[in-house]
Amino acid sequence: MNLLSMPVFGASALATAPTLWQGLVLGTMPMETMLTRFGLVMVGAWLALSVIEALIGSTGPALGSPPRGIPGADPSAPPPGGDDRPA
Repeated sequence: MNLLSMPVFGASALATAPTLWQGLVLGTMPMETMLTRFGLVMVGAWLALSVIEALIGSTGPALGSPPRGIPGADPSAPPPGGDDRPA
């Protein structure tokens, strides 16, 4: 998981929403404190999402890629039954 990815930014923004509101809208929190908290939460969210991704695995093929195992979709794809059958 990339530290600068959208899931990390989204999780960090949700976790620090009250801090961001106090710093940006109300002006009751110093900017330095707000950014420090956001940065620390961002590192924590990155670590947590990286552990979850490592436990679950990748999310699958990229959008737009042809499915594997369907004849005609990809000439290098193995047959539908798999290619691990004994010869």
